Amino acid sequence: MTQLPLEVYRIDFTMLEKNIRDLFLTYPQTLYGFTDTSYSTYADVYQSALVFAVPYGEQLTLETYTEEAFEKGIQDARNIVEKILAQLEKY
Repeated sequence: MTQLPLEVYRIDFTMLEKNIRDLFLTYPQTLYGFTDTSYSTYADVYQSALVFAVPYGEQLTLETYTEEAFEKGIQDARNIVEKILAQLEKY
């Protein structure tokens, strides 16, 4: 059995990072970054992790709060997260 050179299995991290950066530029309200996982139970498998935060949308006050508005904010954020994850899975 022929073994392929290691270079065949390497990911072009520069291109991957550019794709991630370009993706998050289309979601300017979303914060993202990379974190070290050496403290994590995943440290043996992953060296780092992509972390991102999506705002819930409308800022509610005591005067504007309704359960429906609160749930809508969560659902809207979840929809954005799912879109981002779907695009990330393509990379």
